[in-house]
Amino acid sequence: MYYARPFNKSQQYRLNFIQFMRVSFLITALLIATLQLLLAVPTHGQDMTVEKVTVRLKQQELTDAFKQIEQQTTLRFFYRKAEVGKLAKLNLAPASRTIERTLFELLQNTSFSFRQVDQNILIETSGQSSNVKTSISGKVLAKDNNQPLRAARVELLRSTDLQLAGQAFTDSTGHFEIITQDNAPHIIRIALMGYHVYRAPVADGGEVILPDIYLEPDPELLKEVVIADKSPLIKQEVDRLVYNVQADPDNKTSTVLYLLAKVPLVSVDADGNIKLKGSSSFQVLIDGRASSLVVNDPKEIFRVMPASSIASIEVITIPPAKYDSEGLAGIINVITVTKKLDGYSANLGFQYKFPNGPRNSANFTFKSGKFAMSLLGGYNINNTPQTSFSLSRQNSSPVNSTIDQEGTAHTINHQSVVYSQYSYDIDSLNLISAIINYANGLNHRLGSSFIRQIDNTNSSYQSDEDGRNTQHGYDLGLDYQMGFKRKKTQLLSFSYRYSDNDYHRLNLFTASQQVNSNVNDYNQENTSGIKEHTLQLDYTHPLKHVDIEAGIKSIFRNNFSDYETTPSNTGDSFNYDQDIYAAYNSYQFNLDSWTIKAGARWEMTLMKADFSSVGIVNIPDYDRVVPAIAVQKKLSRSTSINWGYTERISRPGINQLNPYIDRENPLSVTYGNPNLRPELNHTYSFSYSASGNGSVNAGLSYTFSNNSIQYISLLGANGVINNTYSNLGKNATLLGYISVNYPLSQRLDLNAYAEISRVHLAGMIDGLNYTKNATLNHTDINFSYKMNHDWRTGFEFLYYSQTGIALQTTFSPYYYTSFSLAKSVFNKKLTIRGSASNPYLRYLNYKINYSDPHYNQVIQQDIVYRRFNIYLNYSFGKLRDASVKKNKKSVKNDDKSTVAPPSLPGN
Repeated sequence: MYYARPFNKSQQYRLNFIQFMRVSFLITALLIATLQLLLAVPTHGQDMTVEKVTVRLKQQELTDAFKQIEQQTTLRFFYRKAEVGKLAKLNLAPASRTIERTLFELLQNTSFSFRQVDQNILIETSGQSSNVKTSISGKVLAKDNNQPLRAARVELLRSTDLQLAGQAFTDSTGHFEIITQDNAPHIIRIALMGYHVYRAPVADGGEVILPDIYLEPDPELLKEVVIADKSPLIKQEVDRLVYNVQADPDNKTSTVLYLLAKVPLVSVDADGNIKLKGSSSFQVLIDGRASSLVVNDPKEIFRVMPASSIASIEVITIPPAKYDSEGLAGIINVITVTKKLDGYSANLGFQYKFPNGPRNSANFTFKSGKFAMSLLGGYNINNTPQTSFSLSRQNSSPVNSTIDQEGTAHTINHQSVVYSQYSYDIDSLNLISAIINYANGLNHRLGSSFIRQIDNTNSSYQSDEDGRNTQHGYDLGLDYQMGFKRKKTQLLSFSYRYSDNDYHRLNLFTASQQVNSNVNDYNQENTSGIKEHTLQLDYTHPLKHVDIEAGIKSIFRNNFSDYETTPSNTGDSFNYDQDIYAAYNSYQFNLDSWTIKAGARWEMTLMKADFSSVGIVNIPDYDRVVPAIAVQKKLSRSTSINWGYTERISRPGINQLNPYIDRENPLSVTYGNPNLRPELNHTYSFSYSASGNGSVNAGLSYTFSNNSIQYISLLGANGVINNTYSNLGKNATLLGYISVNYPLSQRLDLNAYAEISRVHLAGMIDGLNYTKNATLNHTDINFSYKMNHDWRTGFEFLYYSQTGIALQTTFSPYYYTSFSLAKSVFNKKLTIRGSASNPYLRYLNYKINYSDPHYNQVIQQDIVYRRFNIYLNYSFGKLRDASVKKNKKSVKNDDKSTVAPPSLPGN
């Protein structure tokens, strides 16, 4: 191994001083530019019917309520102090309400009324207060079937000025009652989605019992409801594509991993390996937050995460400056469902996948007053039956030889995950939120093979491998968000996040039946992981046509690995520290038909490696200013074009850095490279989007890098293949795609995606120059047919010309078909779905070909291809009126990426 030469103290002090001056200059310039705009723009007005406040009175004057509202808004009250002072002292429980609702509750039993004039609220008297209470009650029914209507909104309005004097909602029997002391003439207004609005005058005085009220269905409104339910599946925004998970009919009976395969620009192979734009270097966020649980292997988390808990999946192709510059291909941001109702709701899911085993999932949302929480979790057993594999290699250097390996392997994987969010509204402007996430998993592989080497010795032996990998980790986060009176979207937030993710690997190898061979048994043990602290401050300032964002961030990350091999008693201890400092400033301009988002992010990274065998090794620090610009032009209400440019950085993660040598297969060992340098990538993109009865999204992008991190395989003198990572040469990809979502009829929907890319790779491996050019394509076609009585059937076809590409490697094609049938019962609370995948073939023979001047190698693997699935999903809950809040700014540690080695699907 080769290590970077350490700096002496004078050089280090000089570099630190230069970096400090750069940071100071940049932050000062950003603040000056931002403050000039902030000070130049006046504030905007507020609407009492929309703006929410929190008012609390305990035997206090009405004027105290006015003061509390004035402190939280820009509105001012005008009233006659002598008249208002005569009112008795009031009590009002604290809650987040609109100003209109707050004033209604305070003044409903008085002779006062209120109205807004510009930024003023006038409190007026309409005569003497009456002690006579008027009770108005009735029953609301549907005119077409005479059934009672629940949750219809009933409003009592003054006839003179339409001021709200009382309101109620119908119960399960359609009954309502409104009690008021207001003595003005009234009209009653009743509204319910899908029905014509009902209006009628109401008699005054005493107890008024109205005759049964019949609401007439409105076909046009019902049609709009159906259309709203079939909202666009894919939406193009200025810098991202948004896949509407809730609009996908399979969301109730699928996992996130299954739906990811339908998202444009995302591909998922048979083993669940995820790629974005054909690259394994991307970042995954959940609700805009990074989670260490999904950094190294997101497929295992998404395999157990229920899709019913997800609102949408964003593919951010031109990440704005507020995101870390990591992830060459972009960012996948998974947005969980936010229930806008008070009370609780729950969703339980069960799946059995033959022959792999069961998966269970659940999500739960609860809200009461100012407190809200949401939980989602899942448990998965993925049992891969025993399958066959083979390896055939022809070595031409250092001596001619042939190696054949034939064997079987059985793998079982257990994975569980829990994500939780909590929030508390201090008042209408201040919010505290927290997250607690936990995951653990076990992967156990038992393999046995016979290895034969044909050369001058003609040796052979039987190998038995027992590999056990365990993982557990957690995230803890705390966020504080402060709003401003001038506008709701003006926000200042502080965030802290701590993540701890640990991995433990144990390989037990036994050799037997040896002929002309002297292979020793050995045990390997490796404990590795990542621990990191993150501090972040973000500020958002909206203006009339410009939204300004600025922030600073620090990440203190420790990667570690301790490994040992017995009985040779060899090993080492490895620590790799990364301290990252960042500042950003971005602007979004919202003009008539144009949206422009532009900004820059400065990042400085300090790195240090420490080996127990050789001591501390100083790795050169680096800093970079990363620009990003995205532009959207609206051609009409339903069509737009987008283009953009950004730079991205790929910092190697623990799997690429870890020098631990994994000898699970004695013929092909794998280890990391602590000397890896970050990769810098440039991306240009152009896209077109149209929506209407259906939607079409098409795009073209070009990305290139001159120091790409690639997975390479070297033939050692002992005949063993050494697999590792290296900064090689050029990596350039030209990619085009088209996505179509279209209702072929009222019952039949089509969702299709096609992608084609031209890839150029160039680099030097073991002193030899390599060049590779390839054309890759990927197609996904999905039909969904709705039948009567809540039955639905579907068909999917998926094809990859190759599931990946590397300088020395090519992969065989992969295709996949699936048929499904689903039925909803119990008022759509229970959904049952069954599916059959690839029923015509039990196993698929999958090949990986390695080509090198020193050797040629073919790996073949039988993967379980025929699968049958049964899904059950049950939803229940009791909901009222409120909302679960999430901090709009939070920690997003998207600075780490993974370059994945070629993998075998299925096993």
